[in-house]
Amino acid sequence: MRSRLYLDTNQSFLEVKWKAKRDRTVKSRLQTGSFVTEWLPDAGDHLDCEVPPQVELVQPKLLNAFYRTTLVNKGCAERVTLDLGLVFFGDGLTIALPGIAIAEVKQDGVDRSSRYFFAWAAILCPTSVRRH
Repeated sequence: MRSRLYLDTNQSFLEVKWKAKRDRTVKSRLQTGSFVTEWLPDAGDHLDCEVPPQVELVQPKLLNAFYRTTLVNKGCAERVTLDLGLVFFGDGLTIALPGIAIAEVKQDGVDRSSRYFFAWAAILCPTSVRRH
């Protein structure tokens, strides 16, 4: 579960993500008036998913901030996101990661013949990162 604020459009969303069949991630989003720091009482009525029991006890633990650039391949259903200027806040600590970028190829299915995938695999060590 996360709250997300897009600075360029000033839109905010409450999102719940879960794993579905074949390790696909499914996301349900609810537009909110501002960045959410506590559970909204009627939010479960508007999300297309089951919310955890006692969801009102869920508390924010980690806040992150970054700048995102998205590259879109118009030839197929594929895009790449680049997250830069990563900063994490939690437990009274602030940790910045200058010079580090998170690059993620997002596709409908896995296409290892992708130009993005092929180019990055040749110069980088692809890995999985959990941000939560």
